[in-house]
Amino acid sequence: MLDFWNRMGCVWIQRAMLLLVVAALSLSASAEGATFAGFWKSNCTDAFGIQIKPGNDKLWSVSFCGPGGCFPPGQWMPNTTITTDPSYKVIDERTLEIKGTRYTKCSDDTNPKLDYSTMKDRPAPQITYADPAVGLPDYEKNPPFTNHDPRTIATIGEIIASAKPSLSGCVSGSVRVWKDWNVKIYSNICDKAVLKDLRTLVGGLAPALDQSHLSLWLVSLDVGKPPVLLVNHMDVTPTVTSPYPFLNLWRLRIDGDSYSVRHAGAFLNGRIRAVRPFGEQTGRQVVFVQHVSCMECEPTVYITPIDFEAEGDAKPYEFTYSERHDSFDATLEYELPGMGHTVDATVETRLLPPSSGGPHLLQFFHMLEKDQSDEWWTFTCRAYRCDYTLEKKTTTAEFLRLWGKGRKL
Repeated sequence: MLDFWNRMGCVWIQRAMLLLVVAALSLSASAEGATFAGFWKSNCTDAFGIQIKPGNDKLWSVSFCGPGGCFPPGQWMPNTTITTDPSYKVIDERTLEIKGTRYTKCSDDTNPKLDYSTMKDRPAPQITYADPAVGLPDYEKNPPFTNHDPRTIATIGEIIASAKPSLSGCVSGSVRVWKDWNVKIYSNICDKAVLKDLRTLVGGLAPALDQSHLSLWLVSLDVGKPPVLLVNHMDVTPTVTSPYPFLNLWRLRIDGDSYSVRHAGAFLNGRIRAVRPFGEQTGRQVVFVQHVSCMECEPTVYITPIDFEAEGDAKPYEFTYSERHDSFDATLEYELPGMGHTVDATVETRLLPPSSGGPHLLQFFHMLEKDQSDEWWTFTCRAYRCDYTLEKKTTTAEFLRLWGKGRKL
């Protein structure tokens, strides 16, 4: 009798094991075919969570997001298979554990609007942001241009007089920021031999600058004056875990066997967008610098126009988007990410010919959300401050006339 029950127990155990194997295979097959794309949260009323979307090589991109945007793909968590990654546990098609924390798929939309108002009576999390500029050289206190060798200066002047800048510009190199993250640097001197000679000579005037991080633009900023060099130097903050690239600019003017410089910066992941006539003064060209608000989120892209020939020193143009017209900043909105911390819109910017009376700049915001109206902004600048008039829903014939005269930035 005992042998009979032993034999029956073995049969039941074998059947139970078979059922477990079948269940595991079914779960594995289900997980392999699951669509993880969407937005996952610990609590669906949270204003933050996990964005999962298809990545490269049949892997999933997994990024943490909040009202300020999302980490770039692969930065918060490496791209992953999910189903075979020990950091993940698939509970079912709408429930995941990531490093032991359980998340629910709250939306199939990978970019939902995130707003702390959805958390109602729950307090918003306290988030502190590191200052990305920590560790940058202070070029105002310690100017890098310290060498005044007359021969070097004269040679630079001779090359400037004979060099021919490109109309479209070119990539002049790249700067390593961290691991396999490199940022491109640009120049409008596309003759490699000429650029190499100038880079060496300018580096000799500013030995503190890394020549491999230098790029140069040859431009005429003021009618009646010789061309100048815009010296671009990409600095990388020395932080080990989160280095950042910052562009610093100098206008280098050669005058015989001497020179003068004017500095502007630093601009996060900056580059020269254009050199165009702008503002109240005719016969003057302004340098438009493109830069971003952050590197660990979907950033706002800004433009800062700089007049390097202003009286006294380089001066940036400041803009306001304030309803009260009482706060100005040297940032013109150029591209908006949406993502809950800006409006979700496409932006087009056009420059008008310089004039004493203005207007000087136009912007059209095409709103992508159905409950918001398109916006037409007209900016007029006075003493480097640019204030606006705003039209919504529809615009005037005068705006459309000016729009046709404007040049896209």
